Amino acid sequence: VQGSEHLPEDLGVALTHIHAVSTAAAADVRVTQADWDEYEGELFFLHGDFGPSNIIVDPSTGRLAGVIDWGNAALGDRARDFHMLVLELGWDFTHHVLDSYSLPVDEEFLDRLRRYSQVEAAQWLLDSVRRGLDPERNLRWVRNAFSVGGAR
Repeated sequence: VQGSEHLPEDLGVALTHIHAVSTAAAADVRVTQADWDEYEGELFFLHGDFGPSNIIVDPSTGRLAGVIDWGNAALGDRARDFHMLVLELGWDFTHHVLDSYSLPVDEEFLDRLRRYSQVEAAQWLLDSVRRGLDPERNLRWVRNAFSVGGAR
């Protein structure tokens, strides 16, 4: 995703607003926790696929212009809305997004984010190998997910 130096801040603010949507309001429109999600902590409204492919950047300013594809919206762990940023853009970028994220996070947040990122990267790499696809994109995800930038 091509953006300005303000894009991480824009994304942190956007995720703050998304996660501030009340779970009661989400439940009113039948947004629920996914059946496969075993997270037992406090639930928040999630975009569910928050990553570069669903982020619209204004080409003239490099700033966030919108977020699309809400088909995976769910209730769950907020760390899940950050893991595609780790995979696609790396830990440094994701930490800059987190710097502008205004909601408090618990002590285990980064550990869960690291785990979600690493598991997804490994699963997609295995899938690409099984299907005979070029694994290069997934190798980048593995490098990003397992880099030392996860600890801060």
